[in-house]
Parts: sequence; C-alpha cells; structure tokens
Amino acid sequence: MPYNLILNSNNVVGNYNTTFRYNFIQGALQIPEGSQICVSQIVMPYSFFNLNAGLYSNTNIQFTFSGTTYNFTYPNGFYTTQDMNQVLELYMISQGLYLFDTTRSQNVYYIQIITNATYYANTIYCYPVPSSLPAGFTNPSGIFPFSALTRTPQVKFLDNLSSILGFVKGVFYPPSLQSTGYSINSTTTPNATPVNSLIVRCTLCNNRCTTPTDILDSFTPNVNFGSNITYTPSYEKWIEATPGKFTVFELTICDQNFNQIQAQDPNVLINLLIRIPADGNESKKVVTEEPERSIPTKTPKISIIQPLFQPLFSSDDLTSEFLRLN
Repeated sequence: MPYNLILNSNNVVGNYNTTFRYNFIQGALQIPEGSQICVSQIVMPYSFFNLNAGLYSNTNIQFTFSGTTYNFTYPNGFYTTQDMNQVLELYMISQGLYLFDTTRSQNVYYIQIITNATYYANTIYCYPVPSSLPAGFTNPSGIFPFSALTRTPQVKFLDNLSSILGFVKGVFYPPSLQSTGYSINSTTTPNATPVNSLIVRCTLCNNRCTTPTDILDSFTPNVNFGSNITYTPSYEKWIEATPGKFTVFELTICDQNFNQIQAQDPNVLINLLIRIPADGNESKKVVTEEPERSIPTKTPKISIIQPLFQPLFSSDDLTSEFLRLN
C-alpha cells in the first residue's frame, strides 16, 4: 500500500530554503518493518549563488595599482568569470582606474580576468600602467593614477574566491612588481560553483549501507542558473524506511560534500512515495519447500531380439487344413 507525499514552499523551515518539514495530518504515521521510501519527482529552481560571503566566504579580491591598495567585495550572486570581470571593471571606473582609447572607442583597463576555455582555466592579465597619458587616449575621470615607473598592478585573492577562479589564496599575481605585461592561467582547477550535485537526505530513511544513513537520493542541477531543475528518476529507487511511529519528518537538500546550501527561491515541489507491506510485515517469504518437479515420460524400450519372420498361418489353421484334405 503506497502513500504519496507532497512537500512544497509551505514545508520550508529555516533561512536556507533547502530544509522541509512534513507533519502528518492525522497526528502520526505507523511505519512497519519492510516499508520503503523513494523520490518520485523533484522540481526546484536553480537559485544557489556561487558567491556567498556568509556561506562560502568567497567574495573578496585585492589589488595594488600605482602603489595604492584596493579591496573589493562582490555582492552575493551567481557569477560567470565574465560577470566577475565586468563587475570589477565597474569598480575600477568608480575609482578612476581606467583610460579611454579614442581610436577604438573603448575603455582601457589594466587588470582583466578572462575565461580560457582551451586550458580549462581562467587567465589574469596585468598591463603596465603608463607614466603619462598615451597618444590617442583620454582620462575621463581626471584622477587616473599614472605610474612613474610604469609598473603592473598586482592581484591577490583574500578568501575562497581563489578556488572559484583557480588560483592560490593569499598570493600576489604577479608575485613582484614588473614593468612588462603579465598573464597567468589558473594554477588549480577552477571550481566555478561550490554546488555541482545535490543530495537528498530524509529522516525517514534507514539506508544502512551508507554514511550518513539518511541518504535518500541524488541528482545534478543540469540547467542554467535561474531555470527549473526537474528530476524524475527513470525507475523507483526504493530505500528502506525506519520502522516506528512518526508525527513529523524532515527532508534536506545539500551539496555533493553534504554541505548546507542556500536557495534564493523556495518554490519547490517534492513528491515522495512510501510503500508499506499489505500485511504490515515484511513481504519477503523464505521458500522452504522444494519446487515441484515434472515427471519425465518414459520412452518404451525396443527389444533387440525380434522375430526375423512372422508365420503365414497359425497352428489352428494348419490343423483344420490337414483334416479337410483327409
């Protein structure tokens, strides 16, 4: 006898929108031995930020420019490398750290962080800051800090933003001041987002072959940020349920390392199935009798001693014929 349970935004508890509590409407549900539980469907928006100061501590970048140190903090959000570079450019505009190339009709920035798909990396570019205004350039802000020695800026990642982009925390790029252009690819594998897979945990589970034992299922957010993640298992992956009487249970969605994640949008649909044996006990029975076997049909044996001929007349026929003739 299966039960169909629905959890949605009304079941959200806490501030992260990834923990759900279900109260059984009749006060309690008795789950007997042999019961099982599985996910039927999950629909949820992909609304997990990859930069989150409180959860991941990965929003800070520092750089030196003409002898002055600047610290910038990215607002919490979901960023591609291109997004992070554009936001950094906006910050440099606010600080007057750019010039304008009239020939190309575009701003010139002396720090760039660009995606390098060929090497599965990101690349930092630092260009020498001029000592005076180059020909064909203008200084729109009027406060651009020219460098008397035409030194390149230096970039440093103060927190886990280094992991997102693939660099080492607390190291300057370039490591020392120089007067020539500098570029470097990621020195570690970029982890563009801390959330690569999602694990479903449920307090009703008794998954005794795993640690922790409350693992119900897992799936991947294989859509773009802002789109709906729709997970419908291709088959029912039944997990043993903990026997007992329950008035409430909780379901939590975490990342691939069992870390808490924060969703911005609580509008989810989680459909669970609970299967209880019809007799309230384990439905499996041990077979103690031997299976019935069919009796093979015997094929009659043919004697290898057979008469070589059959008589033309019986003995009675011969006697009758003798009397007639005499």
